[in-house]
Amino acid sequence: MMALMEVPIMDKKKWRRHEQRIEVACIIRAATNGLLYIGVKNKYCYICSQSEPGKESKEHKCYKNYQGTSTGIEQAILVQGFRESARMHNLRYKYIVSDGDSSTYAKIQHNVTYGRQVIKLECANHMVRNYTDKLHKIIRDTVHDITARKELSQLIPRLTKGARAAITDAGDNVSNSDVLRDGLYHVFGQHSNCKHDQLLDGFYFII
Repeated sequence: MMALMEVPIMDKKKWRRHEQRIEVACIIRAATNGLLYIGVKNKYCYICSQSEPGKESKEHKCYKNYQGTSTGIEQAILVQGFRESARMHNLRYKYIVSDGDSSTYAKIQHNVTYGRQVIKLECANHMVRNYTDKLHKIIRDTVHDITARKELSQLIPRLTKGARAAITDAGDNVSNSDVLRDGLYHVFGQHSNCKHDQLLDGFYFII
């Protein structure tokens, strides 16, 4: 099983204000947290940037190894890591634990020889965070009635707790599951889509 982790080089302030020029990305084994691959992509070289237009820069060791868009740096590193799996470890990666970014998964599928066999698993932490963020976004949207928004604000802890339990139960099928949507109905008192055991022990959604 695989997990991916992005490790930006720049601090957060520089990360937001300037175009991303350097990135490090790792492939980590989820079961042991062991490092399987680490790659660095650099789209900037100071010495090259100081050269006059039309003239070659002075002889130097250039670390620039990427010419694409800044948003594609991480994808390029991870695709390279998957391509190197057989040479480095004599194996193929079967699973990828995703943070919801489908573009990286698509790149792996199309640019790695065995990419079509790689299975994407959704990260429960990212799913719950995205779910909760969207609920808070509704609360901040003044288009909706303020009374309804206040009620939703009080119910967010229950919705979040129930969502995590539902994702745990759904397992690998969570991407195709309606449990998060059904949880909203459950918490607001509409139980037509609830399973019997949900109401008995609150495994999915805590009453």
